[in-house]
Amino acid sequence: MEVTKRKANGTSLTNGLKHKKKKKSKKNDEQDLEITYFESEITYHSTVTKMKVNALLNEVRLKENQRTEIDQFIEEISNELKSIPQGKIRHLSKMSEWLKKFDIKIPLSFSKMKKKFQFIPPTVIQVIGSYTYDGIIVKSSNKISTIIDLLVEMPRICIHKKDYLNNEYIEKRAIYLCYMAKKLKYSLEFSHLNDTKLNQAVLIVKPNEKSSFAIRILLAPEQDYFNEKRLLPTSSNLRWKWFNDNDDEIESFYSTPNYNSSILFDCRYRSTSDYLNKLFISSNELCSGLKLFKIWLEQRQLSHGFGSFEGAMPAFLLAYLLHTKKINKQMNSYQVFRIVLVALIYGTN
Repeated sequence: MEVTKRKANGTSLTNGLKHKKKKKSKKNDEQDLEITYFESEITYHSTVTKMKVNALLNEVRLKENQRTEIDQFIEEISNELKSIPQGKIRHLSKMSEWLKKFDIKIPLSFSKMKKKFQFIPPTVIQVIGSYTYDGIIVKSSNKISTIIDLLVEMPRICIHKKDYLNNEYIEKRAIYLCYMAKKLKYSLEFSHLNDTKLNQAVLIVKPNEKSSFAIRILLAPEQDYFNEKRLLPTSSNLRWKWFNDNDDEIESFYSTPNYNSSILFDCRYRSTSDYLNKLFISSNELCSGLKLFKIWLEQRQLSHGFGSFEGAMPAFLLAYLLHTKKINKQMNSYQVFRIVLVALIYGTN
């Protein structure tokens, strides 16, 4: 009956199947066209994005003539620092009066300075930071568009093994910095990391007042000189008796995590720089992603000032995300940048 009805209606089983196949083939063709369209659109947009990213990175990249000029100035400073003669043994308490003759003020907010100090010229002078792996960007919002970090290690003769106690290392570091400032004949300025006096004092050196780049001299003890176990957050390295000069008072020991971390930060300069250098040299896309993140921070004025992503902080964040496998070296720079922003919004856990 069903066959006769179909025949009566002018259709057959075979015709119906052919009709359905035609409809399916049309749908498949439409889906294939949509997939092809979206794939081409994604490819187009990724190509456009890549062109925009490359153009942006070219704008903030150091030119070869700028890099040559910077390298020459670094070599000049390094030779001058190594040629500074050995100083006389002086009491730290009299150093401020001696330095006033040269219009140099010691960059310390608090000091007792009871011991003796002798300047010995540095033996280890090394460029560290993003300049070594081409992760530096040329900033347009600051007077100084480029800052290069130069690590200078204080010889162990200048400091004692236990100078991490009672601010003694910080005092000697400040005096050592002043001694170098006295000998260098350039445009000089004392500053602090993250623009706060609570952090390490540094010396900004420029070839002249109009120069668009500067060298930031960072001081540190010789590698592995201090016992880092004594610089754990739970350790107490500031004695109450030292503050109030009262030896009869019963000593109370309190942990000093901020003080300890400021000294440990200096101790880890070279090893941290070597780690970041090895990491970013191994992947150009990762390094480009770091630059994009720095540009984003600079546009929002988040790359300088108290609590900002100054210095190596952006590189530390990317290194942590790589360590926790949130990003990998197979990603392109734009993917790395987007995941960093997601980590800032939602956290890294």
